Amino acid sequence: MEKLKNLFDYATSELSQDAFLCWLLENYNCENPVVSRAALDLLGKMTDLDCSKPGAVTELKTDRQETENYPNPEPKKDEKKSIHCVFDIIVTFRYREEKHMLLIEDKIFSSPSNKQIGFYPQAFKKYAERHCIPKDNLYRVIYKTDIDLYGYKEKSPGWNKSFYLDNIYSFFEKQQHSGCLIFDQYRKHICELHEKTTKLPDKPMAEWKDLILFRTYIQQKILPFVNSNYGDVLEASPSGWISYSAIWIERKDNDNITKDKKVRFSLEISFWRHTPSARITLRGGKMEVKNKDLFASKKFREWAESNLIRGSKGFRVYRRDYCVGHNKKEFLSYESGIEKVTQDCKELIEDFAKMCREMNKELPQHPDWRIFLTEREK
Repeated sequence: MEKLKNLFDYATSELSQDAFLCWLLENYNCENPVVSRAALDLLGKMTDLDCSKPGAVTELKTDRQETENYPNPEPKKDEKKSIHCVFDIIVTFRYREEKHMLLIEDKIFSSPSNKQIGFYPQAFKKYAERHCIPKDNLYRVIYKTDIDLYGYKEKSPGWNKSFYLDNIYSFFEKQQHSGCLIFDQYRKHICELHEKTTKLPDKPMAEWKDLILFRTYIQQKILPFVNSNYGDVLEASPSGWISYSAIWIERKDNDNITKDKKVRFSLEISFWRHTPSARITLRGGKMEVKNKDLFASKKFREWAESNLIRGSKGFRVYRRDYCVGHNKKEFLSYESGIEKVTQDCKELIEDFAKMCREMNKELPQHPDWRIFLTEREK
């Protein structure tokens, strides 16, 4: 007979986590002492209030998907004059008889958008005013069960606190066994997530089949390899979304060559969840424009054509796909593909670095890269 499976291995959406947080916080006064203490401790960490004293917190209730329209201070062309803000969780409670309100922006794998970081705090303030909450009793928290991949802690000045996986793990890891299946399974789920982001398993990569483990591999193996060997000519940054994990490796000083920031020379190595597959992609030129002069560097173009399979004509992309059926030139099983991409990527990174060094000699420091491209074609 198999072990009981963890609900949170299946309930992986933000709405599912919204539901858990609302369930936990609203159980601040329940009969289970571990759950109620955890709810009050979490509320205290989010607000810096001493919520542990009996009777300090009362009348707590949660609402999900509340909305507020906020004026757009600098609307661009075709943008609306007001921004529609959707709050993940609003927690209203009394602390020592005074009304307080907490906004939780909940994330699983994705990062807060610029709109959420920039406008939500002010929109929340407007929302709270309509509910007669004093401005000194407002709290804004980002809660994300993943690592802070892009340094959003430093980019979120309008938010009181940011809880990422390291903080969330520290909180739940020390909680006692409660005997409540929902709480104990969430605690176990957080501990397993933390382990995946910090430690690579001993078993072969072909047996991982886990997006977070592939991202950990990128961060612990590929990123240091690029930085230590080719930091003079390349810069690398991890990336990813709900369906894939990747690393972008770019020629250094791309932005100093051109005023058009969409002209890129970059190598992407990505692992995809749903196919499952791995992909090595080389991008060059302005992505959405079909123009023959966008593969500006002859070195870049020749290297791509000799090393990679040509992809979409309009995107100026060359790529190698592994474990995917639509690629007629190379179709591998998942196990073989994962093994091969890990072999190929370091070789391709080395070749890409050499190509970029040669490209540096070839490219003039022209004030307007697009003009240079046009002149070159003549």
